[in-house]
Amino acid sequence: MKKIFGIILMGTLILGFLGSAMAGGNYRKGKYLFRKNCRACHMENATGPQQANVLEPSTYTMTEWTAAFAPEKADTYACKAEWEKATPKGIKDIYSYLYKFAKDSPTPAKCK
Repeated sequence: MKKIFGIILMGTLILGFLGSAMAGGNYRKGKYLFRKNCRACHMENATGPQQANVLEPSTYTMTEWTAAFAPEKADTYACKAEWEKATPKGIKDIYSYLYKFAKDSPTPAKCK
């Protein structure tokens, strides 16, 4: 009985770790990519070609970030060309960064 319980527990833990690793991106990489590719247009006194609205992780809630990264939304953004250059992994990483530090997250971004 203990052996069966141990096997079930190990299987559950392994599936849990795999699921969480596959579901989310790397928020640290996302922070780097956001600063490298998005900040030129999405900051105060922007100098980039789009000069879009200011975006920080704490600009939106977790739910709002999820909606903003819906696949059908990318076509509506002025920076559509930039989104098309990004890899799906890169977009997932940027989303993870913005989501993790959203205004209603347990660890909201506190400084710019």
